Amino acid sequence: MPAKSTILTDDRPTRVVMTGSYLLDKRQLAQALGLKSVRLIDMWIKKRMIPVIVGGHRTRLFNLERVLAALERFEIKEVGNK
Repeated sequence: MPAKSTILTDDRPTRVVMTGSYLLDKRQLAQALGLKSVRLIDMWIKKRMIPVIVGGHRTRLFNLERVLAALERFEIKEVGNK
């Protein structure tokens, strides 16, 4: 079992590790993605655009690597630059 690490956000430490990757809550995910609020995260969850781990009635955890991979599928590639 991997050693637990501490993620500090504001004044609330979170200790969660899953196979060496950190799990983030909505607020931490929004901060990691550079978003100002969690409402966009809520919309992505509702549209099933990003993977989420449901740990209970209110607990939603995210693996940052998987979320980034899921969001890459929605990237619009530039067609041509002439």
